[in-house]
Amino acid sequence: MPGTIIEMSKIKQMLRLYDTGYTNRQIAKALSIDKETVNKYVRQVKSGDIPVKSLLKMEDLELEKHFYAGNPAYTDARMEKFLELLPYFKEQLSHKHVTRYHVWEEYKQRFPDGYGRSQFFFHLKQNLVAAIKPTTVLTDTYTPGNYLFVDFAGDTLSYVDPETGEII
Repeated sequence: MPGTIIEMSKIKQMLRLYDTGYTNRQIAKALSIDKETVNKYVRQVKSGDIPVKSLLKMEDLELEKHFYAGNPAYTDARMEKFLELLPYFKEQLSHKHVTRYHVWEEYKQRFPDGYGRSQFFFHLKQNLVAAIKPTTVLTDTYTPGNYLFVDFAGDTLSYVDPETGEII
């Protein structure tokens, strides 16, 4: 699948085969990996200053850091501004009928060179999902079937008492 990260064990197998003299095509066939993927890793190894033997001795996390440098989005100046404004975004989104799109439009008016809509939504979602706390905690005294929980479009949350039929 394009864009997926290969497991470090496969990369180590690839490095071992490369070190023993296999061609890139032979490595690709032996490991059931696309030839262009093998070419990419071999080019990285050849252009790097670390010998294959040393790469094979590395722990998986260290090897992963060598091949995948990380996401540069968080070193971007736009990200700094975004993170400064994040509490404001969260506060605005807590109001009824304020959408992510409204918040993004306001952001783009203030920062025309800021993130586009899709990147803004992505980073906003990443930060909002990380802060989610549970909304309902059912205690050990809860008896299944005693109450019916009904949520009407998010604005009202009602509980129906099964004995009286009264909405609480």
